[in-house]
Amino acid sequence: MFEKMKQLMDMRRMAQEAEKRLSEVRIEKAALGGRLKVVIDGNHRVESVFMDDSLLSPGQKTTLEKALAALLTEAAEAVKREAAAKAMEMMKGMKIPGM
Repeated sequence: MFEKMKQLMDMRRMAQEAEKRLSEVRIEKAALGGRLKVVIDGNHRVESVFMDDSLLSPGQKTTLEKALAALLTEAAEAVKREAAAKAMEMMKGMKIPGM
């Protein structure tokens, strides 16, 4: 019983460590020739958005909306891939009950 509790505590510690590592990850993505940029962290928090002034004209509204949506999706997918890679790295050599 104590061994299982120790394993659970180890897994909890590793989950906390993984969350801390992910908070340090920064993903930057750009679109429209660098005129639109976003930076998000490993916990999917948007840290910054940059838009060139040329994108703020009324004629660019639809372009900006579509590019921003695509850029945020792309950045979120990159964070997922990074999180999966870090999780696999941390799980190497672990003896996980039931696996």
